[in-house]
Amino acid sequence: MLHLTPLHESLPESFIVPADQLLPATSAVVSLPVIDMSHSRDEVRRAILDAGKELGFFQVVNYGVPEQVIRDMEAACEEFFKLPAADKAVFCSEDRERAVRLFSGTTYDTGGEMYWRDCLRLNCTYPIGDSTKD
Repeated sequence: MLHLTPLHESLPESFIVPADQLLPATSAVVSLPVIDMSHSRDEVRRAILDAGKELGFFQVVNYGVPEQVIRDMEAACEEFFKLPAADKAVFCSEDRERAVRLFSGTTYDTGGEMYWRDCLRLNCTYPIGDSTKD
């Protein structure tokens, strides 16, 4: 949608995973490791390392961002991604130095199939407002 290559009438082949390569659906419950940021720096570092080695994913708790801030950000992102492509196009950029940019993950190759994702990068300095970039 947002990438710089011509628009396609149908999904490009590189984004279609062959049926025989799809993983079977499962109802297995996976318990994610929980990283508690209120613990000591060394405990957090060790927990992240262990979780990364064991499963590759983890849940972070007690990181200090209020729930309302998270809900507000989710709502703002949902609203943004529902905008027409033309309205979002002004934020499109492949310039990794831009503080705010929209880009497509069409260049992320996994060794065969590619996974399409549109990403909105919002990079802020602290305190917010000190940035001299776009």
